[in-house]
Amino acid sequence: AEFAIHFREGRRSTPDRSSRLSEHAHKDSDRGGAHGAETPFGHAPAVGSAIAQKTLVSSKRRKVGANVSDDGEHGSEIHSECDSHFIVHLFVTAIAEGKLEQSSVIPKTWDVLQQVITKVSKEQNTTVSVRGSTMDIKMRVFVCNSVEARAVGEYVTAHPDQRPAPFVVLARQLSMAIAYNSKSLDPTQAAVADRLRKQAKTRAVKEIREVIRDAQTEITCPILRGHAGALAPARLIEEHLLGRTVKEDLEGDGARNYIFFNAKNRSNSKDELSSSHDHHHEDVAPVSSSRRRSPPVPSSVLHH
Repeated sequence: AEFAIHFREGRRSTPDRSSRLSEHAHKDSDRGGAHGAETPFGHAPAVGSAIAQKTLVSSKRRKVGANVSDDGEHGSEIHSECDSHFIVHLFVTAIAEGKLEQSSVIPKTWDVLQQVITKVSKEQNTTVSVRGSTMDIKMRVFVCNSVEARAVGEYVTAHPDQRPAPFVVLARQLSMAIAYNSKSLDPTQAAVADRLRKQAKTRAVKEIREVIRDAQTEITCPILRGHAGALAPARLIEEHLLGRTVKEDLEGDGARNYIFFNAKNRSNSKDELSSSHDHHHEDVAPVSSSRRRSPPVPSSVLHH
């Protein structure tokens, strides 16, 4: 599969242009069909998170479960006890070495970007193995339709040539399918949905770290620090991520790939009950064709 990246052409961003980028993003999301089944991995718009519209038959659950390697003692749950999936679409970034250019950012977006840089959760402040050496990295994992994802996406779109970039994109849209037992978990409850989203983010960090470790000949420390531009890491990482996914139709899109894993049913866990900082403000409901869809990298960072 190819992971072509297409930018809008234009001069350096101005505050007015940033606003137009946001408007264009919402227009794209309203069209719904603008990104169809042929859309490459990482481009398709998606709601931030939702209960899967479709369920897998038992035989398909067994097939998917055989391809899922989970840590711990619950690895077989996906085909024995879990009967539903909670979908979370993630935009995975990391803080790089560049400086934000404040003159081209509207004040509200600037405030959000400052929070992105300064507020890094403990599990996302991690290390990666790059060509045998250990590198500290501050990952920032957002639900695709969150305020933070939109702000970072707009900045990256408006500054495609900035080097070093202040952010690097590690995965433009990483779709996670969390298998759970509907008799014991109810994602329509906000606390449960928050906990599942947090589990998805933790799993995304694990997957990205392993991909970077395994892609030793391609990924370098300067690339991860933004010296090749904001989207250079995504070009390399997404292709390796694809090999960790399974293509299933859970949301009416048969071409979408997911990383499947099992929910940890620990409702009394202090860490998992803590909500994320993403301001996605969404109701959790089954996905339907009539539901408004939001772009994964808002402002259509990746343009067709």
